[in-house]
Amino acid sequence: MLSSKEMIEALELMFRRMDAINAICATDFPLYSSKNTNAWTVSSGGSWMGGFWGACWWLRAKLTESVSDQQNAADICQRLAGKIPVDSGYRSLIS
Repeated sequence: MLSSKEMIEALELMFRRMDAINAICATDFPLYSSKNTNAWTVSSGGSWMGGFWGACWWLRAKLTESVSDQQNAADICQRLAGKIPVDSGYRSLIS
């Protein structure tokens, strides 16, 4: 089991990585990067990653209670709002 300190450190590392990815991808959604590069393949429409990326930011906002994190999560949801009526078996991943 991880100690509380190790869990906090892991979350802090994840948050820093999210910040870096967010800065690189701007208003697109990250899909993947090759190996250890920061050259991201992105999707402007979200693909399967849109809902997951938004959920990551909502979880972060819950932990940090940061208004900035909440706003970022809300912005992601706004960008995905047009996907809600899409007839898709993958709706849970894109909305």
